[in-house]
Amino acid sequence: MGRGVTLKRILILILFGFFFFLFGNHHFTLFDNSETNYSCVAKEIVHTGDALTMHYNGQPWFVHPPLYFWLSSSLCRLLGWTEFNLRFWEGLFGILGLIVTFLIGRLFFAPNTAMLGAMILGSSLYYSIISRLAIFDTLLNVFVLLQVLFFWKAYRNPPHTDRYFLAYAFSAALAVLTKGPFGLLHAGMVIVLFLLLKKNLKFLIKRSIFGCFLLMLLLISPWYGYELFHHGWAFFNVALKDYTWFRFFGVVENQTGPWFYYFPVMLLFFPWIFFLPGTLVSSWKQYRLKNLSDFSLFSWLFILVTFLFFSFAGTKLPNYIFSVFPFLSLLMAASLLDNQTPKLLITETVFLALFSLSLVLITIYIPLSAPYVMDRSLIIFSCSILWGVSLPALFFGVIGRPSQLIGTLVGGMLVWLLFMVHVFFPVIEKYKESKDFVALIARPTPYTLINYQGYSPYLMYYLNHPVVHAQNLSEISLHPTQDTFIIVPNSDPKAVGWLDSHAKLLKKCIERSLYYIDSLR
Repeated sequence: MGRGVTLKRILILILFGFFFFLFGNHHFTLFDNSETNYSCVAKEIVHTGDALTMHYNGQPWFVHPPLYFWLSSSLCRLLGWTEFNLRFWEGLFGILGLIVTFLIGRLFFAPNTAMLGAMILGSSLYYSIISRLAIFDTLLNVFVLLQVLFFWKAYRNPPHTDRYFLAYAFSAALAVLTKGPFGLLHAGMVIVLFLLLKKNLKFLIKRSIFGCFLLMLLLISPWYGYELFHHGWAFFNVALKDYTWFRFFGVVENQTGPWFYYFPVMLLFFPWIFFLPGTLVSSWKQYRLKNLSDFSLFSWLFILVTFLFFSFAGTKLPNYIFSVFPFLSLLMAASLLDNQTPKLLITETVFLALFSLSLVLITIYIPLSAPYVMDRSLIIFSCSILWGVSLPALFFGVIGRPSQLIGTLVGGMLVWLLFMVHVFFPVIEKYKESKDFVALIARPTPYTLINYQGYSPYLMYYLNHPVVHAQNLSEISLHPTQDTFIIVPNSDPKAVGWLDSHAKLLKKCIERSLYYIDSLR
């Protein structure tokens, strides 16, 4: 009976995740930078015939391990290089993330609480958007969550410790092959800290656990060993130094921010971030009564350690704290369903409604530059959906119906997301200047493409062509037997003036201009 109920809930989560993460992903092209960047790497696996050393723009690329790119290139080679296929794995692992979150919650809470926790997670603005992009954050999240799941199963079932830590080793190996050494460190440092606080660190001092660690090393060492053997210090300096060690102690690719960088990022957990105060109060009461559960302790450790670790890191990106939200969602579901203080629940929903209303007012009155002002009505309507959903949520908060409140917000976020995917994103496609450049440049004959003081993997992916990146006019060299296209920023009068006297202007977009120089034959 219990397994049947669990299976039904998992099937519901799969359907839920399909509409939140996969449905409609073909309606808009890839967003520039990360989506097109990683898609270029996946495509070059096919072009180079090299599945071990990743390539980008025709050169070896050592920034990330290969697992995501293997999956992406395999699917697209089989079914075609479409936006839906490129985003498929992130959506699928978004669904798997909900299922693993539910299974973790099921260890500690009633099935309904675990289910609502997973739905809170999936309907959050942050998780639903990340799960629709052709990147690998949901893959890493699933493998980290699996490490947590198997740790708890081992911790709560001592006779089966060996079995569960074997599964933990496989999960950790997959995490490392997705993101590098931090895939092992993330869950591991929280587990060690938790066991220290529980004065049970001896739990890890077992021969079988040491054997599982060796198994993990055995699983990841072939690829790392191959890269070190064939590329030596070039691979080590990028993969194991600059993009691992130096990410924390330095700044990679100018991706940095102040110490409070992740506080605004927490707002992306909309609309559920407004129920954080009640979750904190609930856990604090448990702590004061010396009734804080092991799971609550572990969850807050995971959230705080992740938050502090990346706040102190020199390199900062919003998706670095992605894995805190499954734990926060489960704690929030338990808090909302556990007769939260009525006045606090009302206050939270009032602030949610006021914030949503402020978004509508901002979109009405904020100045917008041309040509975006033409689509102001779409922006206003998008925010109006969120405000409209907050009103029935406020009603259920006032009458003290948390289950209906959660259901209302989940349904409302689905309506908002479907509007964004099927209406808003397809409309703003016209503002993707790189898309216009692709239409003008694409041709079967050889040509040279130069991006002056710019960076657009969108062009590399959709043109299936390398791009020369030049920072100075002196770096621009014309191929004697090929046509040349040069993209320059409109704001650089020196470059625009130089090209006006040497080339033909094909297209001027919002921020950049495309010039064409005939071959010098």
